[in-house]
Amino acid sequence: TGNSRGEINVFINKCGNFVLVEIMDNGIGMEVTDINKLKKKKIKGGIGIKNVDERIKLIYGEEFGVKIDSELGYGTIISIKIPVSKDQDEKFSI
Repeated sequence: TGNSRGEINVFINKCGNFVLVEIMDNGIGMEVTDINKLKKKKIKGGIGIKNVDERIKLIYGEEFGVKIDSELGYGTIISIKIPVSKDQDEKFSI
């Protein structure tokens, strides 16, 4: 976007029975093909994201996991959705 200063924002929100962690940057973004390569371990760094997504889905179910959205020239958002356990619900605060 021509910004001379990069920014990373982290948002953590409790939404009903799940927690949504969003990491956003204002970098150069990625094309859909690059996101797909990242999810399939075809570029450096993809192994970690794929591994985390698979483990979250295995433990909590398919509705949870890691999602990557990006627009070339505007930045990237990585979202991680996990459930709040009943035992921790009362202790959870933001």
